[in-house]
Amino acid sequence: MDMRPNIPASQSPSAPPTERDDQRMCLTDIDERFRNMENQFYLFSTALKAQGKTIDELSKQINFLLQQNEEKDQEIANLHSQCGEDTTNGDKLVFDFTHHKKKDIYAWLIDGLRLGIIKGSMSDLIRWLAHFTNLGSEASIRSQLYGYK
Repeated sequence: MDMRPNIPASQSPSAPPTERDDQRMCLTDIDERFRNMENQFYLFSTALKAQGKTIDELSKQINFLLQQNEEKDQEIANLHSQCGEDTTNGDKLVFDFTHHKKKDIYAWLIDGLRLGIIKGSMSDLIRWLAHFTNLGSEASIRSQLYGYK
């Protein structure tokens, strides 16, 4: 392999050699470049260590905040249960079947799709209802909605 020690970093190694490339480097130039590389490596490793410490500190802070958040969530759940609220459905939209029939809710949803109040496809609506409501599984909602359509 052809050794061309004076290639600048901005020049591609596959670029054709120039007159300056053919000049041999003297030992003082090599020593100076080596010292520069050592200094750059030292600075890089120092910066990397400092960033590692910062990441560790931030990680500890995040873990502490997550633990506090869990404790607050538990307190909220306890307060809800003391007030007699149903906390079993968490993040779901709960339909009241004591005052309304499930078939009426399906009819309202189909009307919403027909009128353009609900954007998206029937499949999107079914997936959303199964995931975020107490209407049932995707299969049961699909059979009910297509039965009313």
